[in-house]
Order: sequence, then C-alpha cells, then structure tokens
Amino acid sequence: MFRVYKSLSRKYKKNLKSFYIVQPTTWARISLDFMNAVVSPKFAKKIRYIHSLSELAKFVPLTQIDIPPAVYEYNLRYEDKITLPSSINYDENKHLMFGVPLEVLMGAEGENGLPRVVRDCVTYLRAEGMQVEGVFRRSPASTLLRQAKEAYDRGNPINLSDYGVHMAAVLLKMFFNELPVSIFPVQTYDVLKQIQGKQHYLGRIEFIRNSIFPLLSPASIILFQYVCSLLHEVSKYKDVNLMTAYNLAVMFAPNLVHSGNPILDVSMCILSRTNEKSGGGVGLLMKLAIEHFDLMFEGYEPRNRIRDVSESGTISMSSSMSGSIDSSDTPISTPGTSSPPKYPSLRKVRSLAAITTLSISGSGSDFFRVGAGVEISGVKVQGMVSKSQPTTPYSDLPGSPASMASIDELRRAIPWIS
Repeated sequence: MFRVYKSLSRKYKKNLKSFYIVQPTTWARISLDFMNAVVSPKFAKKIRYIHSLSELAKFVPLTQIDIPPAVYEYNLRYEDKITLPSSINYDENKHLMFGVPLEVLMGAEGENGLPRVVRDCVTYLRAEGMQVEGVFRRSPASTLLRQAKEAYDRGNPINLSDYGVHMAAVLLKMFFNELPVSIFPVQTYDVLKQIQGKQHYLGRIEFIRNSIFPLLSPASIILFQYVCSLLHEVSKYKDVNLMTAYNLAVMFAPNLVHSGNPILDVSMCILSRTNEKSGGGVGLLMKLAIEHFDLMFEGYEPRNRIRDVSESGTISMSSSMSGSIDSSDTPISTPGTSSPPKYPSLRKVRSLAAITTLSISGSGSDFFRVGAGVEISGVKVQGMVSKSQPTTPYSDLPGSPASMASIDELRRAIPWIS
C-alpha cells in the first residue's frame, strides 16, 4: 500500500477514481484500514475491496488484462467460473476459440487466418518447446488448463510463458479435440483405411495427396499443415526431447478424430512400433506427415498460404494451386546427429507423377517402373528397372532414350530404390 501510494505523483493521486484490491485477506484489510488514517483519508475513500474476478469485471474491462496464472488459481476459492457482465460492447461468441467450427473461425477458404490460440501455441512452442523432454506427452495442472482455456474463450490476453511449454502443447491438442467436426470426419475413414494397403511410403503419400486431402475442407488442410510443420520441427530434436515421429503421431492422432464411436476412433489411430507398415489410417498418415513433411505438402496451396500469414494472422489468398514438386537437394538437418538421413533429391523430378509412379511391378519382383520426367545427366528416363542388373544401360530399357548411363546412376539420382 505504501509502495503504491509513493509511486503515484500528486497529479495521479488527485485524478484517481478508484483503487481496486482483489481478494484481500482479513489481515490485509485490517492493516490497510489502519494505514488509511496515516496515509491519506481522501485516498482511502478511493480504495475498493473486490472478492472475485467476476466482481472486478463489473468495474474494469477484464478482457484487456493479462491475469497471472496464480491469480486465476486463487480465484477458484471464490468461484468456479468467471462471469462477465452483459454489455453491448462485449460479444462472447466473437471471442470463443474452443468448440467452434473451423469455417466460423477461419472462414470457408481460411481467409480469416489461423485461430489465435493455435497461432499463440505454435509460436511459443517453436521458441521455447523444441528441446523440452516429453513435449506433447506430459500434462499441466487441470485447474490451470481450464482457466487458460476459459481465458482464451473470453478474449483475454494470454502470456504462455507464464504457463509453460506443456500448457501450450495441451491447449493445442485440446483445440483439435473439441472441434465440432474433426479434421478427419467419419466419412473419410473408409478411404483412410486404404493407406495401409500401399506398400511404399511414396505410394502412400501420393494416395494421401490425391485421395484424402481433396475430401477435407480448405480450412482443415491449412490448419493441419500448419501444425504438422511444428511437429516435424519437434521431431528433429528427438535425441533431446525424446519425441520421435512415432511418439508424436501416437500423442496427436487421437485429437484428429471423434466419430462418436471410441472403439472405431482408437482403431484409426493405432500405430505399430515394430511394423511401420501396419496401423490405423490416421496414425499412419500422421507419422508420414511428420517424417516426410516436405514430400507430403510440397507444392500444395495451403502451404503457400501459411507462408503469407501476417502478424495479425490473416492469410493471403494470392497463391495458386500447384501439384509440382521443387525441393532442394540439401538433406534435412537433424539436431544432435552428424549425418542426417538422406532424403530423395527432387530437383531432377519435374512432376508429381514422375516421383509417385515409381512402384513395384508385381508381388515379389525386384522390378520398378520409373515414370516419365526423371532426368539423368539431362536425359529423361522411363521404363522398367531391375535392382539385380546394376550395369544395364538405359538404352536397353523399354521406352528409354539412347543413353549409356547405368542403373547405378539411376540409384544415385533416386536413392530410395537402392
């Protein structure tokens, strides 16, 4: 009380209308009443004791105050939920974040930008959560989680650094879990189950891009891609945070489905640790999106939109749909490892068809079909390739141009067939 009184100049003391003290203890009130006679009786008349944040909201615009977590927690002694007074200047539905359809939050085409809670959580996790052990696996205190969620729904400013990394991660999962229509609706389940039938990860990615993504709304694609980019970055620090692509997929996939049938939803999210080819459709898709983020989303329109997100969260609509792939030859670097896994060089692939038509031709065969568009030393190549004939020249392959390059060169250009 003395510190506050001394910190105010005479001008502010004179013009001060009210001085609110929230949730004072009995001892604090007795002490303040005693000091009022010493400090200033006029100043003492301006002091008001407030017992809860709901009561405070009647006098000050509570949604403009960044309230510390400790205050929220202490306020639970007096009320279970903060209630704001009815006002023509406050529209509760305008601020709701959780349990609201994506088309309402983002617009039919995502033109309204990313939801504030998603943008805040992803930004904070990128800055502070990459190397935190167990991120997306550990949970914060349930009481604080509820208070943080309600604060977002009221429109209060939230400083996530006051709550910590695990709070931001759980808020992000909770946002997806409470969507009225999940990212992967029940109508997509039959198509999602077909992912397991594809034998090669490239074939799975092609199937996802061509058969599953078109079933999702534009807002769902934008949001899903934005979060997958974060999870992809988190997985690069797996040696530190212990969150591999498998672990992240296991923790996040259940939040992307809710058909009303828990058993069915669980079956869609199952992942096998020993057999990477088996599992539920959503679990497999999630793991692929984290491990091969660039292949999954390269050239896809929503990714270009995400790059144009401004500080306000508005998304530019200037990008056009493109299915081409044009990625760098530089391997993706993984923190904590000196030699990251070699990803396919995609500069030599001129179309999506060229990369995804590479498939095994027949059960048990070591023959591969190379789609048109793959270039070796400036020469386009297509035809049948056998791994057991490493010296076969391209001129001997059906449909290939005259060239003396060997299958070994093809392997160097397309390393996933070796």
